[in-house]
Order: sequence, then C-alpha cells, then structure tokens
Amino acid sequence: MKNPINITFVCHSFPPVMGGGETVIYLLAKYLSRNSNFDVTVVTGERSLNSLPDEMKGNFKISCISGFEEFAIGKLGIRYFLPDVYKAIKTSNPDIVHAFNFYPGYVASIYARQNKTPFIFTFFNTPNKTDNKVQLFLGVDQEINEALVNHLVPSLNFDCLDTLSEFYLETAIKMGVPKNKVSLCYPGPDSELFNPKLKSSKIRKELGVLNSDCLIVIPARMIPRKKLEVVINSLKYLNKLPIKLVISSGGTVQPGYKNYYQKILNLIIKNKLRNKIILPMKTFSLVEVGKLYSSSDICVLPSAFEGLGLGILETMQCGIPVIASNTEGVREIITNKENGLLFTPEDPIDLANQIRSLALDKTFKSKIVMAANKVLKNRFNLDKYIAFHKKLYTEKLSSVLP
Repeated sequence: MKNPINITFVCHSFPPVMGGGETVIYLLAKYLSRNSNFDVTVVTGERSLNSLPDEMKGNFKISCISGFEEFAIGKLGIRYFLPDVYKAIKTSNPDIVHAFNFYPGYVASIYARQNKTPFIFTFFNTPNKTDNKVQLFLGVDQEINEALVNHLVPSLNFDCLDTLSEFYLETAIKMGVPKNKVSLCYPGPDSELFNPKLKSSKIRKELGVLNSDCLIVIPARMIPRKKLEVVINSLKYLNKLPIKLVISSGGTVQPGYKNYYQKILNLIIKNKLRNKIILPMKTFSLVEVGKLYSSSDICVLPSAFEGLGLGILETMQCGIPVIASNTEGVREIITNKENGLLFTPEDPIDLANQIRSLALDKTFKSKIVMAANKVLKNRFNLDKYIAFHKKLYTEKLSSVLP
C-alpha cells in the first residue's frame, strides 16, 4: 500500500464557523493529517487562509481558488474558475479525491474520472423532511432543483456516497444511488474545541449575562428552517425566569437570507426583548463558539428539520443539556427525557415548558448531561469517525492498485 496516501478534499468554503458540513471537513483534515500515513490537501474558496485561527491550523495544506464559492451558489459560470480548480487538484497529486456538496463534487468528478482516481462524495444540503428533496439554489423553482439533482447524481459517478446520518442515507437511496455505494458513519464533536473546561466567566460578562441568569444558546445560522422565531416566542411564557438568549451566529447575515434576518430583528423589537436576546455583532470562530457553548446553561435547537444536528453534539460535548424539536436528524441523536428533551416543532408553549423543567430542576439537568456523555462515547465518537474514513480511503485505493 502506498505511504503516505494523498487525500484531496474539494469544497467551496473552509474553515468552519459553527456546526454543519464545513466542520466535518475540518475534522477529517485535522485528524487524518496528524497520521503519517496520510497527506491532506483542501482545495476550496479564497476566504480560507485569512479566516483560519492559529488554534485551528494543522498539518493539512489549503489551496484557495478565487470564484469557487460564487460558483457553488450559482453566481459564477464554471469556465471562469474550472482551470484553476483542476490544476489545484492535479498539483496535490491525489490518490483519493473526496468532494463535498454537488457543485464541488461535479468539478472534482471531472478530474477523478479523467485520471482514474477513486472518488468519494458527500453532500450536506439538508433534505426537506416532507419529500427528502434537496435544494441546490435559493429562489429557484423546486422542479428545476430536482432536475439538477437528478442530472448531477449519475454524472458524478462516485465510488462511494459517504453519509452522516440515516436521514441523508435514505435521501441518497431515494435519489437512485445503489445501496452498495452508500456508506454511513456518524461524526462526533472535537473535544479539543468543545469541552466543559472552556467555560468562561469572561464571555458571560462580555455578553452582559449575570451568574444568576440562565443563558440559553441557539447553535444555528439565521435561516428559515432553523425556526428561531419559535424560541423568541417562547420567552413570553418564561417571563418569571432570569433568562438570556444568545444566537451563536450573532449579527452575521447569511447570503440570500437578509429578509429572514430582518424578520427576526423585527420580532425581537416587537416583543420588547432587546434586553433578553443577544446578537453578538461579530462572526465567532469555531474556537470561540466552543467557549460560548461551554459558558451557557441550556442549548435549544428549534429547527423544522436537520440533516443530523452537529451543533447539538458540540453543545453536549461541552456538558450542556439540549432541547430540540422532535424532527428528522435530531431524533437520531436525542431520546426524549433520557439524553435530551424534544418538543413539538413550532410550538413555543411546549418549548417553554421544556426550558422551565431544565432551568428549575438541577438533578434532572445533571441526569440528562450524564446520559448525553454516554451517547457521545458510544455512538457519536470522533475517533470512530476518523478510523472509519482511514479504512474507507485505504479500501478504495486498494481496489484500483495493481
């Protein structure tokens, strides 16, 4: 077997800010590159080098391509940057190419097929819970999105579609991917970035949170499917509790979601909650997010649906109890009243009741945290996730070696 094995990841943006697919890419790059048997290169968009904190830098290499992010969201044609991406992949001399999401996958597949390189594909686009359909572009008719997905899936011609959850796996099969080409391994949180020892009274002070306050963190971007309005509306039923709410994405407006951001701001003002809801006016690095989670008291994720919910796992790793909506993805992590609490989706009264039960019962809260730790160790374990991919890459490379 070749040693070291050159792994090239292809993605439109890197590093991660919080949760989501970019974090999974980072974890693979970070921990595989610590092993002398693997050399890792990340081919990605141009913002990467300037936004990687020193604490997150590793042995992996980053190749930044201008225009990659714009292409991935449909704002730039492929001919403007394809030569640069192709050259970057070729320069990395990959033994394995692993691409993340459909349009980076399409570009990477061109190189992989031309050079007979084993090709792994992962998508993070969260499927709609009602029909398992994947949306590629905002503001584009669903029929067109579906046609794009149906065209791209067979054209990628991957050797393996690597998934993060049963929800993603079921979606892949419904898209027509043969079962023998789909793998599943749950990721786990990074204990170097997320752990209870990172708890900081300084962060609470900077946010204007008293020691006596119950600080609720929402580990979510401001996009419609996260349903942040449900948490905001739940606060009217909790006015006797000293609650502060922080949205970890802060003042960051997600591309294409300015109207939703404004909707949330208007709701905060309408309900006279500016003294209770904190929107940090900066983008947290993953290092800072870990400190924020550890310094909170309760995590709430009110999403309409999730592919899995990595933010839940990260807050659990910090020793924080989680309340989340009873929906796809989330149910693969949380068993109600055992390792977390589930509430009826879009029901602020039910959510308020669950928050109250944790805020007022320290014994119950401790029980939830202890059970969550066991789930992390047994099922959502980062060491197991990295070991799975070492084996996957090695097996795929062995299948093409003479």
